[in-house]
Amino acid sequence: MRTLILSTIVLTLLGAASVVVAQSGDEAAVAQAVEAFRNATLKADRAQFTALTAEQLSYGHSAGRVENKTQFIDAATSGQSTWKFITIRDQTIKIVDNDAIVRHTLRGYPETFAHRGSEITQHPGGNETQGDRRDRAC
Repeated sequence: MRTLILSTIVLTLLGAASVVVAQSGDEAAVAQAVEAFRNATLKADRAQFTALTAEQLSYGHSAGRVENKTQFIDAATSGQSTWKFITIRDQTIKIVDNDAIVRHTLRGYPETFAHRGSEITQHPGGNETQGDRRDRAC
């Protein structure tokens, strides 16, 4: 009986460990996709945006404008907005069933910036920065 209980505990722990590894692998894949999206934004890379976005893309800007996939890619690659750098911080990734929920603060410095209505966000310590945007892609 002790052997059966010990075996059950070991198998349960091994099963839990494999779930953690699978989640970590999924989260790593999502983090890679976020990084690829950041790079596509910096390079205004139409092919990369096309590969990374779903046909059902609905992109909501902080100014309230909503774009579908075609509109989003056209705007992102038009040259109206170009970026010197984009950094992502405080990123969290949660896998829920077949969905990934990613939250982060994106901070960028534009070379040219044609978007109107960007938010000025308050950071801890009281620093306000216009280069910070909180747009949502669903």
